[in-house]
Amino acid sequence: MATLCPDRATAQSRSAGESVRRPVWWREVALISFGYLLYSITRNSAPPHVAMARHHAVAVLRVERWLHINIELSLNQLLSGHHMLAAVASYYYATLHFVVTLGLLVWVYVHHPTAYRRARTALVGTTLLALFLFWAYPLAPPRLSSMGFVDTIGTVELWGGATWNSPGVASVSNQFAAMPSLHVAWAMWSAGVVLWLAANGPMRRIAPWYPVLTCAVVLATANHFVLDAVGAVAVLYAVVAAQTLVARQGADHTMGSAGAWLCDTAGAAPDGRRAS
Repeated sequence: MATLCPDRATAQSRSAGESVRRPVWWREVALISFGYLLYSITRNSAPPHVAMARHHAVAVLRVERWLHINIELSLNQLLSGHHMLAAVASYYYATLHFVVTLGLLVWVYVHHPTAYRRARTALVGTTLLALFLFWAYPLAPPRLSSMGFVDTIGTVELWGGATWNSPGVASVSNQFAAMPSLHVAWAMWSAGVVLWLAANGPMRRIAPWYPVLTCAVVLATANHFVLDAVGAVAVLYAVVAAQTLVARQGADHTMGSAGAWLCDTAGAAPDGRRAS
């Protein structure tokens, strides 16, 4: 891990003398909107491969049992026995990964323009790599694996009756895009951004718990296996490592987007300042 970290003092001294302009906001909105639309179309047009996806689910669970990490069913049974808690977890699963991720992206854009492009590129790269894996390895989530899991979102009926099988939801979602878990990957990205850029305060104390809670939610709601979360961490790490290596080979050799995340996260941000 240490080999991915360029010299922080050098990076700060170089960035201090540079004037980094914030990207034009409407171009960023258009770029992100177009990118997400393209991602959604591509993700949802992937062939379902139902039999293969369920076969992969059995294989994943077999590996987890061998590793003694198959905790999904116990968590799912615990959650499904408490309707109110299941409702909270279901709404968390359906909303927070968008709200928190986009909120932090805007926060970085406004308060840390020198770090914005690096943070945005890490997020986009992680999402694109996950999209490739959705196509390469279709995987049924636990709730569709016919192994005794309860679909908590189906029992709660979000927003007055929406379930995964509702025509409106089913038409815009790929039910077999479970490996890796983008919920966990985006939560890890969000925590990394906060630890990288935020000042000492509540945000830094809460941030490490966000991916932990997200992981618990995706497992307990039977939307992901433990190995889906492991895959999410691996995808994010691969992207930020590649981005850091590319940045180190660049003309200015400044710190890569998540080089700070992988090193001394308590240090200053690339622009040499802390968020207020």
